Amino acid sequence: MKYEFGYAVCSLAFLTVVAVHYFQKKSYPSLQNHIYGKVMLLALADLILDIVGSWTIMHAQTLPPWINYAINTPFYIIQTILPVALFMYVLAVAEELRARKRLLMGAILLPAAIGVLALLSNYATRWIFYADPGQTYTRGPYFYWLYGSVAFYLILTLLALLHYRKNFIKVQFTTILLFLIFVAAGVYIQYLFPEYLLSSMVIALAITMMFFAMQIPEDMLDAVTGVFNHAALMRYIDSGVRHRRKMLGFAVSIEGLLHQGQHLSLSAMNEAVKQMADYLERLCPKGWVFRMSASVYVMLTEDAACYEKAAEELKETELFHYETAGSIMRLPLAVCAFSEGGLVTSSTNFTRLVETAFQKAKALGQKGLIQIDPETIADLNRYAAVETAITKALRQDDFELRFQPIYSLGKERFVSAEALIRLSDPGLGDIPAQEIVSIAEANGTIVQIDRQVLRRACRFIREHGPLGRYGLDMITVNVSTVDLLQDDLYESIISIILDEGIPFDAIGLEITETVSAAFSDDLIVRLQSFAQKGIRLLLDDFGAGYSNLYRIANLPLYAVKMDHSMFSAYESGTQSAVLFEEMIHLCKQLGFLVIVEGINRPAQIDELRRLGVDRIQGFHYSKPLPAREFLGLFQ
Repeated sequence: MKYEFGYAVCSLAFLTVVAVHYFQKKSYPSLQNHIYGKVMLLALADLILDIVGSWTIMHAQTLPPWINYAINTPFYIIQTILPVALFMYVLAVAEELRARKRLLMGAILLPAAIGVLALLSNYATRWIFYADPGQTYTRGPYFYWLYGSVAFYLILTLLALLHYRKNFIKVQFTTILLFLIFVAAGVYIQYLFPEYLLSSMVIALAITMMFFAMQIPEDMLDAVTGVFNHAALMRYIDSGVRHRRKMLGFAVSIEGLLHQGQHLSLSAMNEAVKQMADYLERLCPKGWVFRMSASVYVMLTEDAACYEKAAEELKETELFHYETAGSIMRLPLAVCAFSEGGLVTSSTNFTRLVETAFQKAKALGQKGLIQIDPETIADLNRYAAVETAITKALRQDDFELRFQPIYSLGKERFVSAEALIRLSDPGLGDIPAQEIVSIAEANGTIVQIDRQVLRRACRFIREHGPLGRYGLDMITVNVSTVDLLQDDLYESIISIILDEGIPFDAIGLEITETVSAAFSDDLIVRLQSFAQKGIRLLLDDFGAGYSNLYRIANLPLYAVKMDHSMFSAYESGTQSAVLFEEMIHLCKQLGFLVIVEGINRPAQIDELRRLGVDRIQGFHYSKPLPAREFLGLFQ
């Protein structure tokens, strides 16, 4: 038989260009890309052997028989393996190629394994083909088993594609479907017209089509450094967890880089971060480097030796040296080490773990290499558990409201109360309110909590009011820093009070002192609108932050709540005592009531009365109480 080599030669040239382009570029380290690279190499080998093997078949009468066996045996083996590799690739894209399916995969691979064994023993059995001295190349009795094997795996791949179609995005599904149609058509044409060598050509074209339609590594690369970006890191971790890969590595933070960047040009700053990325890539060639944020990098590897070598060097590296704008800059490094493969359990947990480790190291003044310890993992697990409990409580309205009464020294009775949230979880027990607020502010659910507390407080007043019957003038609720920045703050609060049908002056809003210095003019106008409605505003935790006194003087406040730390400093007899007295005097001159928090001992009362304090809140008079016990104080 005379073969036409033109199609195959052109396909080989074209696929070679595509392969060079693919392997030169940094490819995202996923299982599907790993298999795709192997498929491309198999396709190249298939084309080369197809061309050379066809030539040896044409000249079988003049060539030694061993040449035909040496060339065509590996060619047919690759033709048997390629459809299997394509099937595995489709499963990898669908994220269904998992260790727990080993028995099923073994059964599926059995026909291909039989075919490969038959080819390896073909020299003796002559089942697939044979070439005798001086004779033409002859197909054996089981030659068409090869076509049957290819058809079997193409059908299997099509069934897998349809079964897992929800796991594919539209372009993936369409591309793989066209791929299968191309290959099936090519194999069938090859069966009818074997002299044209079309099967390898069609496979090459289909693989090229997949390259242009599906391989988009630029989406996973950081434009400045050339390493993988944050999105790639999240996908890599989640994929690694699904496939139970033991990932070791580091998170490296360049401390002070953003501050230093204020004094550098954009090009100099970019050069600095690229030098860091290049350093980490050289440090562990068998690892993957990701830029997690502007100044934080992550290196992950499954190679323990590579990890240990990198760890030894990073132990000795406390400063990041980089050259830019003709000078050498030095910035401290913080390195968080993941020395156990099981520590990385999800992309979300990984992000929190890195943040927790760096925050803990900074608080303890640790430098250099920081090992993730069980305590850090416990903190992370606690954070995740509390976050889950908060989400569940919001969904099921499980937050409990407690009321802590506030005592008037002048009237010698309770005159108001602060509504506080409490949350008890079956697994966690009672969760401290400060922990709830901290986590809720971080994930944005604090606004929902604030609204829920306000509505519950308004409902309490509506059901048990009016407050005057108890001698109370208002119930106060806390408004978080995050909530203060919401555009719908005013409209939302007013709407809740109106919905519950209570007087505006029955509610007080406590805003935190720590953000008062940053209040914008727009926010001050909004707060003044609350005051005009009759809603009283209280400045909470005064003395715990860094207030701008000029700003506070311009706020429409009803009262200032002095943080307990200020009174503790007063009691210590230091110079802060003078400051405490002056603050009380200043607040009263501005027309604000003065409330002191955290008073727990009777001996403190007379001194506070002497200083001119108006009201007291603390365990001396009452801890926060459930609604029924709170109402019992007035019966």
